[in-house]
Amino acid sequence: MSQFDDEDDKPTVVLDFNALKKKAMDLESLSDMAPEIEFNVRAQDIQPKAAAPRRPNQTNVVLFDFQSEYFKSTLTTFPKGFHYEVVTDLDRLNTLLQMKKPLGVVFNYNVEPRIVNQLVSQIKKKFPHVSVMIMAKALSDKKAKLHAATPAGAHEYVKLPFEKNQLLEKFKRMVGSKAA
Repeated sequence: MSQFDDEDDKPTVVLDFNALKKKAMDLESLSDMAPEIEFNVRAQDIQPKAAAPRRPNQTNVVLFDFQSEYFKSTLTTFPKGFHYEVVTDLDRLNTLLQMKKPLGVVFNYNVEPRIVNQLVSQIKKKFPHVSVMIMAKALSDKKAKLHAATPAGAHEYVKLPFEKNQLLEKFKRMVGSKAA
């Protein structure tokens, strides 16, 4: 037997499959994620960042890019006449939700549908002045109506890729804009 045969018989990497399985289950469990995405911010805890000056007839539309860069990469295709902010973290989303002005929040349902459902449900309960839109690739009118009837149902639904005029009309309904 040569020295190379001895080398081949030695284990080089030991994988702990139970630990990997537990980690994967932890990542998939919403109950474990709930503390991370729960809105527990009191109004006095918020220190709003200085916002850029807005024209009176522009409206806030938050594009929530959670674990994605979809909105960041498609922002230039959205209709004119709205002030958009791409948000990637829950702290900033919370700050914007606390501002008592008409606001539209848009979620990409294709990235993390269970998290989107939980966030939409919480937003509807805690922030009635906020309208929510869900964008999704595999979306039919029937699916949208069924989903809208659930606690996680959005105010508006848009199938991706979107038509600019359709999106403009839905944004106007969501945030009461007179933008053209």
